[in-house]
Amino acid sequence: MSAVNWGEVFYTEWRYRGEVKARQAEAHLLEMPIAVIAADRERASRQGIKQRYGLGYADAFAANWPSNAALGWSRPILSFRKLGRR
Repeated sequence: MSAVNWGEVFYTEWRYRGEVKARQAEAHLLEMPIAVIAADRERASRQGIKQRYGLGYADAFAANWPSNAALGWSRPILSFRKLGRR
């Protein structure tokens, strides 16, 4: 999971359910076997997929499959219908 996506989960929880729920959600995520990948300059520069397919910025990090595959991930964790992939 990209650090951008991690932050989006936290922000969304805080916005709609408050700080306490956001911190609880984060605590639950910390218990899961999730690798958080840094949103470094190189990954951020690859986000042309956002413009090409009309994705949100955080979604573009999740959908940046070539770089995810390079991390050893064998399959996507979300639907790519908007990208024309299945």
